[in-house]
Amino acid sequence: MHLRDVDQKLTCFLHDRVGKRPWLDKLAIFAARDLPFVFVALPLIVLVQFSPASFLIAYVLVIALSQFFAYVFQQTLHRSRPFQREHLRPIYKARIASASFPSGHATLVAVVITSAAMLGFSHELWLLLSLVAMSLLILIARVYGGLHYVSDILAGLVFGYLMTSGFLFIIL
Repeated sequence: MHLRDVDQKLTCFLHDRVGKRPWLDKLAIFAARDLPFVFVALPLIVLVQFSPASFLIAYVLVIALSQFFAYVFQQTLHRSRPFQREHLRPIYKARIASASFPSGHATLVAVVITSAAMLGFSHELWLLLSLVAMSLLILIARVYGGLHYVSDILAGLVFGYLMTSGFLFIIL
């Protein structure tokens, strides 16, 4: 069995649950579409309140740069989303049509978690646990909803981590 087959089977396995529990579908829609805004805002609020301005600027810049480069890769690689390729029904209609690989949401998750760790939030256990819980919801919901393959998520996490650790290492 090839890695692509495992990726497809795992993605379809998660997506096959759609429509069986309406409350789970609603949670997945919220987690995939709306929760990322809260996820980004929570560290931003903490940074505004308790950190130097340079940390706030670094956080915003690394988010903007990573999302830009993830989009460039998506447009360059042109990988179709699972609902397009596997004929799955997406859990919701995306606001912007874009390619699937790497996942911009997974990139964002890695950027926020890595930034929180590198910018000194490791002593804020409540914040880190909240971010980890939200990140799991977001990432699983993206696959559950037919919006990404598991490999899109993994690639986005690696890409986001590398972008953030490299960028913050250079400027801090």
